[in-house]
Amino acid sequence: MASKRVCSVQGCGKPFHAQGLCKNHYQHRWQQAQTEPCSVDGCNRPRRGRGLCAMHHKRWKKHGTTDPSPSPTRLCSVSVCSKRHYGHGYCRPHWKRYLRHGDPIHGHRPKGEALRYFHEVVLRYDGDDCLFWPFNRNKKSGHGIVNFDGRKQIVHRMVCSAKHGPPPEPHYETAHSCGNGHKGCVAPRHLRWATSKENHADKLIHGTHNRGTNNYSTRLSEANVREIRASASAGVGASELAKRFGVSSGAVYGILYGRSWSWLK
Repeated sequence: MASKRVCSVQGCGKPFHAQGLCKNHYQHRWQQAQTEPCSVDGCNRPRRGRGLCAMHHKRWKKHGTTDPSPSPTRLCSVSVCSKRHYGHGYCRPHWKRYLRHGDPIHGHRPKGEALRYFHEVVLRYDGDDCLFWPFNRNKKSGHGIVNFDGRKQIVHRMVCSAKHGPPPEPHYETAHSCGNGHKGCVAPRHLRWATSKENHADKLIHGTHNRGTNNYSTRLSEANVREIRASASAGVGASELAKRFGVSSGAVYGILYGRSWSWLK
């Protein structure tokens, strides 16, 4: 029968725990290691693993060496910029300017240019054609936005307030008679205050609504919805219809009970 391993410290007969030591001697050695400095020359931080401090241990795990990262930090390719690289050879500000204006350097507009344009051009515009906002726009809705009074404001609401007074109620929306609100139109003659219901009615007329096949996430066409209703009336189950059209049973029940596509007759 093999003899039981004991602590390697002379005179200690306690059972082996780890690294040839009993539990008490192992903990004592570990505590001593925590008070010793990092093994890297010139570093006085306490050890954390493999004789290294936390910073050098992390660098060793990432690069295989405790020396600074062998690859130099990549900088922006614009000659007068020393900021860290972000994408396509540019730092983050120059990259955003390139995306917005097509030029990382010359696309920048002077501070206050948007407000000057709002007061001197937009509010004085009296034409019947659309006037599109040439500055920042909301990526989702397409509406023009501008920094005013310390926060972002929707431009067409500012124009409507300036030309037609404040909204009758806070929940009123700005409706566009041209149907180009999603393109950033701010022409004063095209704007009016309207309820949400009236605004949605305008969207149906202009074809800018997002219901039915205009919704990017829909999987069904109007013909599919009519077929689902007809098949359900003929006795076909919701599970079978869901498999046939590649949707969930909940989506089928939503159509049958009028929770979705209720506008389609």
